[in-house]
Amino acid sequence: MHRPHAILLLLACTVLTVLGAVVGVAAAGEPGISPRVDDRLVVRLANPEDPGAIQSFIDAFRAAPGNDPLDLTPIDAVPGRGIVLLELDFPEGFDLDAIASQFEAGLFAKHLLWGEFLYRDDAPEGGDGATGSTYVDSIAPPSFGSQYARTRLGLDAAHAASTGAAMVVAVLDTGVDPTHPVLAGAVLPGIDFVDPGGAALDTADGIDQDGDGVADELHGHGTFVAGIVRLVAPEARILPVRVLNDEGRGDGWAIIAGIHAAIDRGVEVINVSIRSTNYSSGVDDAVEEAEQLGIVVVAAAGNFNLDRREYPAARSGVLGVVAVDEADRKAAFSSYNDKMFICAPGDTDFGSGMPVPERAVIGPRPGGGFAAWEGTSFATPMVAGAAALLRAQHPQWSAAQVVAEVRSRLELSAVDITAQNPEYDPEVLGVGRLAVGDAVALGPPAPAVGDFDGDGWVGFADLARLLADWGQVHSVADVDSSGRVDLGDLLGLLNAWG
Repeated sequence: MHRPHAILLLLACTVLTVLGAVVGVAAAGEPGISPRVDDRLVVRLANPEDPGAIQSFIDAFRAAPGNDPLDLTPIDAVPGRGIVLLELDFPEGFDLDAIASQFEAGLFAKHLLWGEFLYRDDAPEGGDGATGSTYVDSIAPPSFGSQYARTRLGLDAAHAASTGAAMVVAVLDTGVDPTHPVLAGAVLPGIDFVDPGGAALDTADGIDQDGDGVADELHGHGTFVAGIVRLVAPEARILPVRVLNDEGRGDGWAIIAGIHAAIDRGVEVINVSIRSTNYSSGVDDAVEEAEQLGIVVVAAAGNFNLDRREYPAARSGVLGVVAVDEADRKAAFSSYNDKMFICAPGDTDFGSGMPVPERAVIGPRPGGGFAAWEGTSFATPMVAGAAALLRAQHPQWSAAQVVAEVRSRLELSAVDITAQNPEYDPEVLGVGRLAVGDAVALGPPAPAVGDFDGDGWVGFADLARLLADWGQVHSVADVDSSGRVDLGDLLGLLNAWG
């Protein structure tokens, strides 16, 4: 329960692991290491077009030495990818490590591209020695627009050239409150993997579902993240993809399915303020597909103050984000590693228990209020918003160019913070601290919506591009952010004609 001025210790960058074989897992005893979900396997079929492919794999699996007492039942799938979630039925005492070894040895290579166990987190948020983070409710609304990140990032200068118009940022999180004044009119119909068929709302049920003594501890997380995206990219739209419940709990299947759902919705940026110590082929494939389609994926480093690779942030191509304070010092809680891309504001000075406004990260809370919070979860949407601004500036970029071009501009404009962090090897903090205004200044002002070639004129060349992309999901011609190039986009282009 969140009361005005209540202080709760939470893990802002949610302690959730995604499925995958354990690769590069931190040493035993470190916080945030997650257990295997013994009765869930995920596979990617080698021949998904074959209607009998999954049954052929199941037959081969059961025929493998020692697997005769096991049974597999398909329970879910990612549309169009041949990625299947299966329930594993096994007798008590069975050595499940043998199954992981079978996958690693390629025993089912005839049937699968890969197979892996599902992983998730079952430890209390901020428990097991983990660094927690704090939020405080009932912050005055003006503080949102005047917080220190606005000046440090150069947002006023950035917004003079780009506001992220027509861009869609998918927020994989606890859902979003679409009625909040900061988000009203900007939130698209969401996708819910916690309550399938739901509206992906950021709601609380008042029940301590994970038994850690605190109910609904991550309620509001997704709304806060979405608000930070809008702070940086005020005309970007938000696609809520609910993969965590109000306790901040989820599993790797929701992340895999959630990224693919965002891809199929035609977004430009995906924000993943979630981390895992477990590498996952399923998540890796989803991220790779996003990159190939020109979708920028941004992810959080984690809040354990450890030099440890977390996924998907540590994956090549993902923009991994470390949190810093108002003086560009690494936040005391922020994890870091040699695969991180950049730093961004994510630290709040809580002083004697209440936030110091000029040194606070402030965002919206469900119900219309505002809060101060901290965590790499909130540094991440600063970068996601910057990616939306840059993408809006350059509609002429091809899908193959987008991720590299965004990375290049953010790297060229980043502020060197080596002197502020002498105790850290510079490579573990990425290219420096995000400077949005300078990144946007490297390109021209964003063209009008509908000016797809950036020539300063909405005309026949743009109409030809729209008609050529008719019906496509991934296209800059989707000017109304509906997810597909259609009549609404044509009407929008004609309205902007000339």
